[in-house]
Amino acid sequence: MVPASKPTPEFLNLLNLIKRILPACTIFFILVSYLVIAILNSFFLPFHWTLSLLAGIILSFGRFLMIFTEFLSDSMTNNKNKWQKIVAGILTFIGLVELYISLKNQYPDQFIPIFLNIGAIIILGYALELSFLEKSRYPTEIILTDNIKVLQVDDKSNFTQSTKVS
Repeated sequence: MVPASKPTPEFLNLLNLIKRILPACTIFFILVSYLVIAILNSFFLPFHWTLSLLAGIILSFGRFLMIFTEFLSDSMTNNKNKWQKIVAGILTFIGLVELYISLKNQYPDQFIPIFLNIGAIIILGYALELSFLEKSRYPTEIILTDNIKVLQVDDKSNFTQSTKVS
């Protein structure tokens, strides 16, 4: 059996960098998948492309708000609100259907490879949304619990705020 080697400081610094930027990368990929769906909506809707693209962007922005606005309340702590996952699932399905219809009509010869690649982007965006929602539930519980503990009431019914070092 080979003994485990101790990680170098450079490796630990790289690992810490990855931990810091990974949430931003996740949100960026989710937003890019929203943009892909918005562009696909512009192909699918029978309006002028500018109006169709605007409608697709509005739909994607609404999805973003539906998914991430819940972070402003404590409903994430008990995972009571399933609407985020339901809306994300329905809109992912609609995006895949729109992709299928628009590619089938416009690119019948190259339909399968294009559908698989863009469909994978849409499905990965959905999977990352669900993963982000699950992983963010625990830190939200900790933040809310810690903030409730920070605000304390003394005997004279005056509010005092203690500072907490994390």
